[in-house]
Amino acid sequence: MPRDTEVTPDGYQALLGDLLEQIREAQARAALSVNQEAVTLYWRIGRAISTRQEAQGWGAQVIDRLAADLRRSFPQMKGFSRRNLHYMRAFADAYPDEQFVQGGVSPNRRKFRHPRSRLATIASRSINVPSLWKV
Repeated sequence: MPRDTEVTPDGYQALLGDLLEQIREAQARAALSVNQEAVTLYWRIGRAISTRQEAQGWGAQVIDRLAADLRRSFPQMKGFSRRNLHYMRAFADAYPDEQFVQGGVSPNRRKFRHPRSRLATIASRSINVPSLWKV
């Protein structure tokens, strides 16, 4: 650990500043990537539920069972409640084009935008987006 009395070499502060900036930018890119994957996953889950319900006439009880089975399969993850699965389906039904969903978070943007904000903007009502990953 450096002491206050130690002399720092020329250019050290500049190097430290550059490294800190690179680390922060990498963290932001990683967060955006994870968030984009989460939004796409929510959409795909919603699309799969919607497709099966329409094609095979499944009722709402299927969502209850899926919620229980998904929570049992992934106990460390949050967000697979019955309500959230309904929200995922509504999201997919409102925006049937997956390309629209995949283009939601631009890695070139400097400002971080959480998928909850994205879904709230997209949906006609407030959506409780599950947190599957913590960054």
